[in-house]
Amino acid sequence: MRFSFRIRSPERDETTDEFRFEAILRAIRKEIAGVETESAGLRARCEAARCSASFAFEALDYENSVEMETRIRSLSETLLQGERRLEELERQSRFLNQLEAEVLDFRSDAFAIRHPALNSRIASSLPNR
Repeated sequence: MRFSFRIRSPERDETTDEFRFEAILRAIRKEIAGVETESAGLRARCEAARCSASFAFEALDYENSVEMETRIRSLSETLLQGERRLEELERQSRFLNQLEAEVLDFRSDAFAIRHPALNSRIASSLPNR
C-alpha cells in the first residue's frame, strides 16, 4: 500500500497568508478608526461641558443657588468620567497601533523567509545608515 498526500503550492500558501494578514490588518485599522472617532467626539463633548461648567461657575458668583451648585457638580463628574474614558481610549489606541506594527513585522518576516534571495537584493540596494 502506498501512502501519499498533496500539499498546496508555495504560491497558493503565500496568497492565502497574504489574504489572512490583510483581513487582520483591516480589522485592526477599523478598530483604530473607531477609537479615533470616539475620542474626537468625546473630546468635543468634554470641551463643551468645560465651557458649560465655566459659565455655570461664573453664574454662581451672581446667583448662588442649590440648583447651580448641583449643575456644576454634575458637570464636574461628567468631565471626570470623560477624561477617564479618553485615557482608556488612548491606551486602546496604543495597543492597536502596536498590534498593527507586530502584524506588519510578522508579515515582512514571513516574506523574507519565503524569498531570501529577493530580500537580500532589496537590503543590499538600500543606502547604508
